[in-house]
Amino acid sequence: MAQPPKQSPNIQHVNRPTSNKSSRKVKMALKYSPFLLLLLLTTLFTSTTGLQIPKSPLSHANKTLDVMAAVDLPPIDDPDDTNKPYQPSLPAKEERVAFPAPHRDNATLATQFQEPFYISNHDCDFDKPRFRENEYLEAQQSMFRYCDLYLVPKKTRLLVLSKYGNVMLYICNWSKKDALCTREHWMFVENQQLTRQCDGAPGWAEMKKEKKVLGSAYPKDRVCEHRGGLKTARLNWKLLDKESEEESKKQKKMEQERKQQGARSRKEKLAKEDARKEKKWKEKAKKEKELEEKIKMKQQHEESIANTAEGREERDNHTERAA
Repeated sequence: MAQPPKQSPNIQHVNRPTSNKSSRKVKMALKYSPFLLLLLLTTLFTSTTGLQIPKSPLSHANKTLDVMAAVDLPPIDDPDDTNKPYQPSLPAKEERVAFPAPHRDNATLATQFQEPFYISNHDCDFDKPRFRENEYLEAQQSMFRYCDLYLVPKKTRLLVLSKYGNVMLYICNWSKKDALCTREHWMFVENQQLTRQCDGAPGWAEMKKEKKVLGSAYPKDRVCEHRGGLKTARLNWKLLDKESEEESKKQKKMEQERKQQGARSRKEKLAKEDARKEKKWKEKAKKEKELEEKIKMKQQHEESIANTAEGREERDNHTERAA
C-alpha cells in the first residue's frame, strides 16, 4: 500500500476555506459602516456649511477663551495692531508738551517727595472691560516721561492717552501749588490698587495728604468730578523736526526783533516826551522872562514919571525962591 509523501517538520500547511475570509470582510464592513457613514455625512455637512469641527477639546477651549477675551477687551482702532509689547523710548530733547507745564527741579523733588505713601480712598469699576496691556503700558510710559520732566499744574486734571486712544491715565491735583508726580507714586498706586485690586479694570486711588488722585479710565469717562474748579490739560508730545525747528528759530528771531523794535519805540517815545517837556519848560521860562521884563519896564516907567514930577516940582520951588 502506497504511503503519502513526507512533509518537512518546520513547515505547517493550514488549509483554510476561502468562504471564511469573505465572510469576515463582510462582518467588518457591517460593523464599521455606521461610523464610516457618519464620517461621510459630517464631511459633506461641514464642506457645504463652512463650519469647522475642533480637532481636540483643548483647541476648543482655547478658542472659547479667545472669544471671551475679545468680548472683554475694548475695540481695536488700528487694524495692523499685532498686540506686541510696547517698547518705551526716552523723550527726545526736541520734544515738548503742548501746554504750559512747570519744569521739575531738584528742590521740588526734595521738598515734596515723601515716603511712605498712603492711599486714603480707592475704588474699581468692574462693570467696564479690562484694558489692553500694550496700550496701558504705552500710556504709562508717556506718563513716566512727563513726570521725569514736569510738575502737575495746580488745580489741574492731567489726562494721558495711549497712541490709539483706548486707555487714559490721569492725575488730579486740587492743591493750590504745582504737585510732584514720580514713577514711585505710579508704581506704588499700581501695585497696591490698579493692578492688585482692579486687575486691569478702570480704577483710582486718592492720596489725600498729597491732595492728588491717580487713576485709569477710558477716554470718555468723567474723572475727579468730586473736586470742582479743576482745569483739564491733555498731554500731547510735540516733536520738533528740522522744519519746525527752523520755524521755531525764525519765530524766536522775529520775537527778538519785535522786542528790539519795542525797546526802540519806547526810547523814541521817551525822547519825544523829554523833548516835549523841555520845550514846555523853555516856553514857560520865556513867558516868565517876558513877564519879568514887562514888570521891570513898568517900574522904570513909573520911576521916570516920578522923577519927572519931582524935577518939575523942584524947578517950581526954585523959581519961587528966586522971585
